[in-house]
Amino acid sequence: MAAGTAFAISYTSDITKVTPQNLVVFTVLYNTPWMLNATYSVPNLPACPDQGCICAWGWVPNGCGTPNMYMLPYKCKVTGVTGNAAVAPGTPAVWCEDDPSKCVVGAKQMIYWHQADGNNIQVDGVDLAGEPKSPAYNTKLGFSNGMINLFNRRLMVMTRFYLGAQRDIFLKLGSATQTSVTGTATQTSPVSSATTKPHKPHSSSSRLSIKWPLLALISILNVFSKYDMLTTCVREGKPPCVAGEYYV
Repeated sequence: MAAGTAFAISYTSDITKVTPQNLVVFTVLYNTPWMLNATYSVPNLPACPDQGCICAWGWVPNGCGTPNMYMLPYKCKVTGVTGNAAVAPGTPAVWCEDDPSKCVVGAKQMIYWHQADGNNIQVDGVDLAGEPKSPAYNTKLGFSNGMINLFNRRLMVMTRFYLGAQRDIFLKLGSATQTSVTGTATQTSPVSSATTKPHKPHSSSSRLSIKWPLLALISILNVFSKYDMLTTCVREGKPPCVAGEYYV
């Protein structure tokens, strides 16, 4: 049921000009919707037009009644120091659970499935778990996972990996104008909230204190050991492939 959700953005202020190609997924979060609130990791998006962008939240439940899909539209705006690379046109994702080499790399469209027309994916048969195939915003269609926090209890060090932000959706640097836009991130709906202010991903050592080089090295080794397991999980769909906090 909670097969994963996504936010997408279209760089137009006119909803009648939104198309599957220009409504591009920029973040996903596995195992949602589940809790009341969810936090999504956002890549460094370029600024919207003066009248704002059109965003959408999407969910395709798995094993919940008849096959269907949900989509909620929003007026949205990118704030803070914006990116200098434009978002590329999206292409349809493909089923690649059994062969990651088939996954679409780069900007991807939202999922349109079981509609009277306009579908961009068709699946049949069963998945690796033996269940009927159901496209979703997760590794089965090549969408990378949500943010993962690794916390070292002994050293009290938190290392954060932003895996849910789709960072391969951009054209070349310089294809958009970098600027600074004022604004405040707000809750977008009762079931999901997104941070609209872009952030820079932290490297695995950026949270470590340089005053303790030996302890920092130990922490880095612990983090990378755990991170190797998690990246394997993201690529191969093996547990514990979920967003949240892990302890080392």
